[in-house]
Amino acid sequence: MGMTNNGYQLPSLSEIRKDVDNLFIKYFGEDIDLTDGQIEGLLSGILATVSSQNEQLGQAIYKAMFIQSSSGKNLEDHGTDIGIYRKLATESDVDLQIDSYVDPSNPTIVPAGTQFGTADGHLFATLAELKLTEPASYTDSGGKEHPLTDKYGNALARGTVQAKSMEAGYAENVMPNTIIVAENVVGGFYAVTNLDSATGGSDAETDEQLRNRILVNNRHVPSETKSGIETAIKNIAGVTDSRLIANNTMQDDSYGNPPKSCHLYVIGGDDIEIATTYFNHLTPVSTTVGKISVEVLDIAKKPVEIKFDRAKTVPIYIDVVLTVDDTQFNADSAPETIKKNILSYLSLLTMGSDVLFSQLFAPAYSVSGVKNVQIKLGTSQDSMSENDISVDQFELPVSSRDLISIEVRS
Repeated sequence: MGMTNNGYQLPSLSEIRKDVDNLFIKYFGEDIDLTDGQIEGLLSGILATVSSQNEQLGQAIYKAMFIQSSSGKNLEDHGTDIGIYRKLATESDVDLQIDSYVDPSNPTIVPAGTQFGTADGHLFATLAELKLTEPASYTDSGGKEHPLTDKYGNALARGTVQAKSMEAGYAENVMPNTIIVAENVVGGFYAVTNLDSATGGSDAETDEQLRNRILVNNRHVPSETKSGIETAIKNIAGVTDSRLIANNTMQDDSYGNPPKSCHLYVIGGDDIEIATTYFNHLTPVSTTVGKISVEVLDIAKKPVEIKFDRAKTVPIYIDVVLTVDDTQFNADSAPETIKKNILSYLSLLTMGSDVLFSQLFAPAYSVSGVKNVQIKLGTSQDSMSENDISVDQFELPVSSRDLISIEVRS
């Protein structure tokens, strides 16, 4: 077969062996013995195997010509042709809230590079020095302000510093209030936590993800259009998704964005790189909206303020009850494998994606010995149900091993 009008058709080994046998018969006569026990038969088998390997190579070369069927380095070469490169795994970013005792003569200094971690070993290092000197206060749910103290009434100072995970990967996107362990000794230190989820951690881009991004770049070239800006932002290392609201009217839109404005929502990536790329693809008269503000330089080296927002993360709690066959189910490794496979599914979700209840059964059945599965999920432990979870179009559903509970029954 080989190359046909329907593309490259790979013949089977038996079909190739039949063709080789026919050649032997053509040149050496009908009475030649081509059984495997004879030298002629063995030789025919060897030639057929070599020919089969060449056919497989031919098919691989043919598939490498197309984005949809190529993989690995061949797929990367397609991306390179248009300036698209496979994204490597990235670290996660988080803001740490740190409290310390107040000592005006000896302020608490948290040096850059100080490590804090979660109870299960995810480590984060601060990116800048934090100096804590003044007593702090907090506002309660009723709007009343109180001095910040420890349980004995000692005054506390409070500050916030950015930190980055020591390891790369999606698993480093830990949930709020889980970074609570000081890995390094800091004089005067009292407590640490993260009020929001860590974000931006991603695994290395898979072939499927890279292929989709190449196809999107072919359809929506980075430009001043809405789709073009989203594509340009998604090409930034560490960015897993972006969404742009362009209000081209002369009134506030339904989201509260002012007239003639652009409001960008991003997951992952570096603030400065996002702002620079965003600015480079905006029309000159665009007004940007968002809580994050970054100053970039225009072509005349004059500062321009660029604003955007980070997508809000929504924690997803998942309870899995397994009925298993104890003779086949590996209680030591199987629960962790199931958690890993659930997180792999969730890592592919983008802003506004529904968490589909039915999609969680495949990861639960992915190990040997599972006979029956019951699953509930929710945005809190008090709202668990057997239903899909919907989030806002600018929210990202996320989870972690700590939020996945697995109960095993025999």
